[in-house]
Amino acid sequence: MKTIIYYFTGTGNSLAAAKVICARLGDCELVSIPALAGSPAEIIPSADRIGIVCPVYDFGLPSIVAEFAQKLDLSGTGYCFAVLTMGGMGGSALHQLNDIIQKHGGRSLDASFTVRMPGNFVPLYNPPQGKKREEILAKGQKRIEEIAGMIDRGLIVRPGISPLTSLLKHFTYAGFIKYRCLCMQSLA
Repeated sequence: MKTIIYYFTGTGNSLAAAKVICARLGDCELVSIPALAGSPAEIIPSADRIGIVCPVYDFGLPSIVAEFAQKLDLSGTGYCFAVLTMGGMGGSALHQLNDIIQKHGGRSLDASFTVRMPGNFVPLYNPPQGKKREEILAKGQKRIEEIAGMIDRGLIVRPGISPLTSLLKHFTYAGFIKYRCLCMQSLA
């Protein structure tokens, strides 16, 4: 079964996860979401299985991923999954992605997963170092391998209920996106 995994990575955690999953699935192509960002056209993948792998930013999706998902037509896809890497909590980002896929993509996610990785939101905390960092990475690697197996078997895994992260996202995400847009405008 041919698989395309669309990925966005900030620190490299999501790309590393995408590579492990792709290797496990075989007949898999990795496609960078930023490479498609400038395309105004609808994206219709030519694969039976489609995945999106990205980090969680402030309890939600990176804006580039949300914008990409709005252009993605998955109505002809047999199996669609998402894997989000995060330092804290990410259930609300899975719901956000599933809502976008339902509205614009013609279907729901079949499987959705989160993987805990070393947090790196330096305005609030210092990233873990040394043994603690290595333990988080080892657990994350094991989780990614488990997820790859579930995807390979075509398991249905719906996003869990996440009232706390949904509430936190409600209060913080819009400000995060607005600040990002203001920063991008000042760089232009």
